[in-house]
Amino acid sequence: MTAPRTHIGGGVIGLDLSLTGTGIADVAGLTRVLKTGGLEGMGRIEYIRRAILDILTPAVDAVFIEGYSFGSQWNLAQLGELGGVVKLTIWTLGITYYTIAPNTLKKFAAGNGRASKEEVVANARERLGYQGFDNNAADALWLWTLGNAYLGNATVKLPQTHTDALKGVSESAQHGGRTGNVINVTDPEGRI
Repeated sequence: MTAPRTHIGGGVIGLDLSLTGTGIADVAGLTRVLKTGGLEGMGRIEYIRRAILDILTPAVDAVFIEGYSFGSQWNLAQLGELGGVVKLTIWTLGITYYTIAPNTLKKFAAGNGRASKEEVVANARERLGYQGFDNNAADALWLWTLGNAYLGNATVKLPQTHTDALKGVSESAQHGGRTGNVINVTDPEGRI
């Protein structure tokens, strides 16, 4: 767990999605890792979805999610299913989410888009006061920090070599689709 931070402005959540240990940074910047134990298949995905749904309170304005690492072939199909379910859940609640490419997150965290997991954790410990060693939680905390910086509520001062990573973030935004209790979708053929 990281120390609580003073919340400035809108509510941001950081998510590092994983089938075995999803990193979560809530609106206060507190981190945790959601372990899935022996769960598999859709039961595991639903467990993660429900845990994320529990933190999607009215205080949440935006969610920053680490994108897929296409260099990794481990369970890519299942990770895609998890990502799709989580993003649809967020979108349906009318919350904007941003998908942040792994190299963008690494550049923001360590000043280098090819930084190792260990470098990202070390920078989280040094710059953000992160007290743990889990790379999923550190990534989630960096996503929270990036999100706050992008939305104009920077929680830490970083060198320009790090903040240059913010330049392409707006292109990844998906604005929520729900207004009130009605999904804001137009079906030209009247099927829904």
